[in-house]
Parts: sequence; structure tokens; C-alpha cells
Amino acid sequence: IVLLDYRRIKLVGEVKWKEYIERRELAKTELVLSKFATAKKIIVVPDSSALPYTPEKVEVWDPQITLEKVKHLTVN
Repeated sequence: IVLLDYRRIKLVGEVKWKEYIERRELAKTELVLSKFATAKKIIVVPDSSALPYTPEKVEVWDPQITLEKVKHLTVN
């Protein structure tokens, strides 16, 4: 996922729609997303319990959080 605003990357993310994400896969995803220094970074998962640990520099969005973010965008 990449969202732009005036040709600048504002948000990068990856969808990991699995029951469990291995530590190695999560670390690799964090590494890829870290290359976008100024962008907000997200990982979308079906449930935060699918992750072996909570990433420090990446937001974790489940369906409920994603829905809240989208509602907030459409209201403003």
C-alpha cells in the first residue's frame, strides 16, 4: 500500500492477512517499510495477536482500526 499527497509518499503499508505471521517475516516487512523514512508505516492484520511482537516504528491496524481511520477521513 502506498498513499501519495502531491507526489510525496505519505503512507506505506503491507497487508498480512494470516492467522500468524512469523517473526522473520515481520522483521523483513519492517525492514522494507523502514526505507520510507518520512512516511507513516502500517501493517494490516486480521488481529494483532497474529504478530509475534509489536513493531516499534510501524503501526498495526486490524479491521476495526482501519474502519475508524477511513471513517475519520470521510468525515473531515
